[in-house]
Amino acid sequence: MSREWVGPDRAFTIRYPDDWSFVRRLLRPGELDSGVLHQIDGALGSVRVTAWRLKDEAEAVKKFIARMQELYSNPIEGETEVLDLMQGPIAGKNGFIRSSRGEEDGTQTFHQMFVVGAGRTVVMANYVVPLRSAGTPEHAEEGRTVVEMVVTAILT
Repeated sequence: MSREWVGPDRAFTIRYPDDWSFVRRLLRPGELDSGVLHQIDGALGSVRVTAWRLKDEAEAVKKFIARMQELYSNPIEGETEVLDLMQGPIAGKNGFIRSSRGEEDGTQTFHQMFVVGAGRTVVMANYVVPLRSAGTPEHAEEGRTVVEMVVTAILT
C-alpha cells in the first residue's frame, strides 16, 4: 500500500495499492470528504468512502457510530436483506461491520460496510460487488485489500 488519500486537515489517511484508483466525489452537507476507490484493471467492485469530522465533545465518536449502527440495522433503499452486523472495536477503533444484499442498476449486489472512528473522525467504507462475484477467489483477494485499507486507516 504505497498510495495515500489524505483528508482535509489530515483528519484521516487511507493507504491503497498502486494498482487502484481514487476519484473524489461531491460532498453532501456535513461530510468532510468523499471518494471512490477501485482496482484499475480487473476490478470486481468499488469502495465508496465518506468521512465526517465531529465536534470535540466527550463520546462524540461513540454516539455517532451508535446512531449509524441504528440507522443501518435494517435494509436501506436498494437493499433486500441485512446479512450480518458485527460490533467493534475494529483494530483499536470504535465501529461496526455490516453485510447486506441489494440491487444496483438491475444487478444483484453484495455490500460490506465498515464504519470506524477514532479521535474526532469517522469513516464509512462501503465495498460493493456484483453478487455473482461474491465468494470467488478474486473477491476474497480484493476484499482482503479493502479490509487492510480500513484497518490501517489513520484517524485523528
